[in-house]
Amino acid sequence: MKNYLNFIKLDLITIKPYITIKNFLIFGISAFLVMFGSKTSVTALGILMGFGTLYVTYPFAVGEKNGIDSLYIFLGINRETVVIGRYLYALVIDLAFCLFGFLLTGMITLILSIPFNLLESLAVMLVLFIFFSFSQLIQLPIYFKNGYSKARVSAYLPFLIVPVLVVIFGQLYPAFPELFDTVLGWVTQMPMIPIILIVIIWLVGILISIKQAQKHYQKREF
Repeated sequence: MKNYLNFIKLDLITIKPYITIKNFLIFGISAFLVMFGSKTSVTALGILMGFGTLYVTYPFAVGEKNGIDSLYIFLGINRETVVIGRYLYALVIDLAFCLFGFLLTGMITLILSIPFNLLESLAVMLVLFIFFSFSQLIQLPIYFKNGYSKARVSAYLPFLIVPVLVVIFGQLYPAFPELFDTVLGWVTQMPMIPIILIVIIWLVGILISIKQAQKHYQKREF
């Protein structure tokens, strides 16, 4: 575990030049303008989590530009540590931006006098965390396989999943309204069951994603 924690520190050092007051002012202004126009925090929280995803990818970009992967080999850091450490780093960034987004949008609601529902905001954060986390589970093996330059376009394709699912849902709901209403009623009556299923799927997804990333990274030459 100590090796993984040290690697997380290395990744945080790598992105330190991007953790600037200017960037966080941009994040804050973006969230403020969105909430000013929409009068809700949902979209602003999504945008802030999107900024967090950029920070997840920065170590790949910086590493490729400066040959840091070769440095890992020189320092005796094995590839398994790199992969697992990078996944833990992604988790830290996601949780940090969840907290940052929650606190920032909370303050903006006070400034703009927008009604703030604590449970609703927490539910939105949970949904966004799951969405971005699942997307990153698809992204990371692609980056480990192809590197940042070759993968930066294809790696963002997972974020098209939600719009596609929304369109599919919009087409299917009129054809099967009773089925969807039944499922929604079941979820409302027994919310813990779908939550447990989602957590299990998320954990299985992490294991599969890490295995794929390790497999691809072992074949890379630096």
